[in-house]
Amino acid sequence: MKPVYTIREVRASTEDRRLRVTAILQEKEEEFEIEALLPSREVAALLPREIIIGTNREPSLRVFEVINELLARLTVGREVRVWEYGDRTYCSFQKWGGVRFIEETEMTV
Repeated sequence: MKPVYTIREVRASTEDRRLRVTAILQEKEEEFEIEALLPSREVAALLPREIIIGTNREPSLRVFEVINELLARLTVGREVRVWEYGDRTYCSFQKWGGVRFIEETEMTV
């Protein structure tokens, strides 16, 4: 069984002037930490680019304060799966296919 990791900390930075999101993950059973990147598709789902920077293709680095706050609120404490690709470690959230809803007699929306 693969270990379960929880996001303990997350931070945005730039690499070649592109947004990169790094997460510090804590393994639940063994109490050790690893560092992993959040793939672009996960970042795009969490951070709506149009809302944060509009049509600006070269935003100021001051936007990182907003980005880091949003990322922390949306990710810290969430469980992720981990894999390696090339020489990097990545993490992503549980896919919808693995989600099982509990049936209730009455659902409210």
